[in-house]
Amino acid sequence: MELREEMARIRRAALEAVEPGRAVLRSLEDEGLGVLEGASRLLLLAVGKAAVPMAEAALAHLKGRIVRGLVVTRHGHAAGHTMPPRVALVESGHPVPDAAGLAASAQVEALLREEGWDGLLLLLSGGASALLPAPAAGLTLDDLRRTTELLLRGGLPIDAVNAVRKHLSRLKGGQLARLAGGGRRPPGSARGSLS
Repeated sequence: MELREEMARIRRAALEAVEPGRAVLRSLEDEGLGVLEGASRLLLLAVGKAAVPMAEAALAHLKGRIVRGLVVTRHGHAAGHTMPPRVALVESGHPVPDAAGLAASAQVEALLREEGWDGLLLLLSGGASALLPAPAAGLTLDDLRRTTELLLRGGLPIDAVNAVRKHLSRLKGGQLARLAGGGRRPPGSARGSLS
């Protein structure tokens, strides 16, 4: 085999290994559901540029255990994809947050406050921070937009941008986890995350 063919084969294998749907399936199959083992009514929340294939893999693997869900991805990333009726699929702005992301943030907050689920499967990929702009008290979407634009124009690495974003949001910096815990489920209820 020529070197060029071997390099192409290695590249294909590497891309297949990190394909989001396959990665989620591998985690669910290899590691099991861990703390989700006892949960029979799962809530699915998938956010990020790879949210759609990750959610599709989880839905296929978990079959009827997911009772509700929300998938939030970047504009244009949901084209040609559908979810079951119990799982909403929405697109929002990235890297600069938009009104669709603001609405998606409100949907996340409402979904986590609903009753009728006993476990949360949280799937996060790159872009999740921009896709869920939930302005902290006293801030507006326009404040988040302007701040993000300034940070990006300044050439900051994404870690630094996200470090600032977490202080401007109701959902970042561990606040999503607090909302998900919320004390609404009985002791022994489960939460799990693959990211």
